[in-house]
Amino acid sequence: MNGLRTLKIGQRLGLAFSVVLLIVVVSAAIGVWRLKESNDATQRLGTVDKERQELAIRWRQTIDSNWIRTEAAMLDTDPGRIARMQADIEKTSQLTLSIREKLLQMVRTDVGKQLMQDIDAKREAYRTPRGALLKRHRGGEDVSVELERTLRPLADA
Repeated sequence: MNGLRTLKIGQRLGLAFSVVLLIVVVSAAIGVWRLKESNDATQRLGTVDKERQELAIRWRQTIDSNWIRTEAAMLDTDPGRIARMQADIEKTSQLTLSIREKLLQMVRTDVGKQLMQDIDAKREAYRTPRGALLKRHRGGEDVSVELERTLRPLADA
């Protein structure tokens, strides 16, 4: 502190100005850094997160539409319509699979990957009985009771 007393007033003012200037420069640098972080987050929300959300919505829509087709095919008696619905179900399943693959590539967290695995397991638990019921229905068996009792809960899951 004694060193400051020996300085002339001009030198003291220059030193004080330098300290204030240093504080302003550091504050400005922190502000620019925070603005860049904010811009990066905005970009991510506007692009990657939005695309991931849209894919998840489309994925759910294709799954729902396949359930509607499955239910209609199981309750229909016309073999021609059943065959067309089955073909549509297969096409939509392929679309569902491609959407799932794109979505899986965008998942970054372990929690997200675990969710995808859980969904895959539940989906496979649905697909196998669905195929068996459709086959039995095409053979002429009435599967409407089993559709409601077995397949609907699996589809909802």
